[in-house]
Amino acid sequence: MPKLLVLGIFVVTLAAQPASALDITSCAQLVENDETGVLVTDLTCPSNGVVAGVLSASGRATGRVTIQLNGHTISAATGILCNARCTIEGPGTISGGISGIYVATAPGDLTLRNLTIEGAEYGVGQGGRITTLENVTINDNEEAGLVLYTVRRLKGTNVTVSGNGGWGIKADEARIKLTNLTALDNAGGAVIASKRSVTLIDSTLAGNAFDVFGWRRPKLINTSCELSQGPNPDGSFHTWGVCAND
Repeated sequence: MPKLLVLGIFVVTLAAQPASALDITSCAQLVENDETGVLVTDLTCPSNGVVAGVLSASGRATGRVTIQLNGHTISAATGILCNARCTIEGPGTISGGISGIYVATAPGDLTLRNLTIEGAEYGVGQGGRITTLENVTINDNEEAGLVLYTVRRLKGTNVTVSGNGGWGIKADEARIKLTNLTALDNAGGAVIASKRSVTLIDSTLAGNAFDVFGWRRPKLINTSCELSQGPNPDGSFHTWGVCAND
């Protein structure tokens, strides 16, 4: 009987072991569905830096992939192309090109942790269904920091989105909740929503074309901003009375 007990524990232990990670050493390297890829060198690439996941036959993202930047930098036309539910972890930097990160299809949820995206045309192009940001800096991108047309929920903490040439965050269809957001000097506005709620907690927004845009009055908790806007039926805009210059 004791022998059977020991055998049972051994089997459970084996089952709990994680799969070994794949070393990422070259441009456009594929990390298969349900695998983890770890950068072991900086990458400078003419097209994709890393391809995360494989779409199903119907063109949907069915797998989960984790990419660990491991202190390295990716400079590419598209830094990471996500064909899966992607988790991308730093420390590390993604820069240059058209998109730092691009989520190809739904649902393709995206989680970013402890990393910087800078100097691209778009920092993040699309974001699946749910986008989660933790300790993320998305600065100095030519057109926008994050363009998240397909996203239904955007949540995050300790996020900096500053110095982008257009929008800071554009998530028209998303319910947005961010804590410790810093959004400065975004030429096209800081946070652009639509008919869903926007909640900003312990945040600072300044120097933007406007700070918060939405069809609903934004909920700001311990947050400073300069200008909010909402649409009128005639195409003009009103302020929500929540920012200093409203």
